[in-house]
Amino acid sequence: MEKKYILTDEKIKFQGKTLYRIQAVKTFQYGGKKIRKGSLGGFVESYDNLSQDGNCWIFDDAKVLDQALVRGHAAVCNNACICDHAEICGWGTVGDFAVVYDNAKVCGHACVGSHANLHGNAVVCEYGWLDGSACVYGNAKISGYAYIHGHGSVYDDAVVTGDARVYGNARIFEHAVVSGSIGLFGATILRGYSRVASVEDF
Repeated sequence: MEKKYILTDEKIKFQGKTLYRIQAVKTFQYGGKKIRKGSLGGFVESYDNLSQDGNCWIFDDAKVLDQALVRGHAAVCNNACICDHAEICGWGTVGDFAVVYDNAKVCGHACVGSHANLHGNAVVCEYGWLDGSACVYGNAKISGYAYIHGHGSVYDDAVVTGDARVYGNARIFEHAVVSGSIGLFGATILRGYSRVASVEDF
């Protein structure tokens, strides 16, 4: 397999691990940006953290460690941290101090940023978007064009999909489902087997 990056001698200590800065050894395209041969990227613990296939890349001072994996055309940037067994794949993007850990997964064209926290077995897929200190965990799933932001939280086996928005201090948990073009905000709590959807989804 032809390598697209190597580990450099530049290293840091992070969470008790030694991480190494990566460097591109060939020129390739990431979206509209060209990663040129010799360009420095973020930090990994080992070659197992970033696939040599695809156009995936780790930018800036972002960190990927443990058994976490970035593959496909995914990107991790702006001081984000991916650890444990988390996986970023497809065209998924994680940035802006976001943290993804445990067995969480970001895939499709999903985006996690702005200090958001994704963990447990939670999944953000399709065009789902987390930012602004949002927290998603447990077995929760964010899909469609759903947007979780502010201090919104989704957890347990809850699902947020469609064009739904969850923000403020809203909490969606247990087996609750939010779908369609609807917004939940403020101190809203949705739990149990509740379902909230726009009219066209019934």
